[in-house]
Amino acid sequence: MRAAVLAVVDPCPARRVEHGNEVGLVGAAAVQQHERSLGRVRALANEVCERLGAHLRAREQIGETPTVSLFMQPECSIVGSMATMSSLGESHLLSPLELRAWRGMLRVHAVLAKALDAQLEEAHGLQLSSYEVLMYLADAEHERMRMCDLASSILLSRSGLTRLVDRLAREGLIERVACDADARGQFAKLTPAGREKLAAARVTHLAGVRALFLERFSPEELELLGGAWDRVIDGAGYSCCKT
Repeated sequence: MRAAVLAVVDPCPARRVEHGNEVGLVGAAAVQQHERSLGRVRALANEVCERLGAHLRAREQIGETPTVSLFMQPECSIVGSMATMSSLGESHLLSPLELRAWRGMLRVHAVLAKALDAQLEEAHGLQLSSYEVLMYLADAEHERMRMCDLASSILLSRSGLTRLVDRLAREGLIERVACDADARGQFAKLTPAGREKLAAARVTHLAGVRALFLERFSPEELELLGGAWDRVIDGAGYSCCKT
């Protein structure tokens, strides 16, 4: 009897697994299979991130400015997190409430940016990132901004902004102006043609913002949303470059 019992005992100890209110034991074979699966997920996550990076670099090399979205990096992180999620304790994982709020913000930004970009392209031949540059310049003092402030405002890298500004300058919508206080510094300044282009595009863009976003909320809800975004930005320590 003892020999028969020893023959079926797994040489590796079983692992305790908890999921909600359920508790079970997983044998060594299942654990090894699970770890092999996690290895494949890690490899997939790395491949996704590498392909995305290569795609963005290729677009930049041909002079295009990829749309920068909060959605891109988190997508890589979401895939990558699949490989480590099972090793985390439940206290480290996001609750359904937290996950819905976080992923909802990412998805809303991605969906709205795509829809608004399509509207501007169709009506005015203007990308959303280009519209934002013209908008910030129009609202700035003397219709000009330092390059670092502009890059911070539209969430572009300095190199990405340089290419975008170069293209808008070739189209006659903005111009570069030297900074009197700093010979090496430059301002981006709105031109009359840029002001005219923005005036037409702004009608289309604001109508889209109202229809797709603002009209979905009451004034009280918009007040709460505005305060929530301020808290997030303050907590992240975000700021423009100093003058």
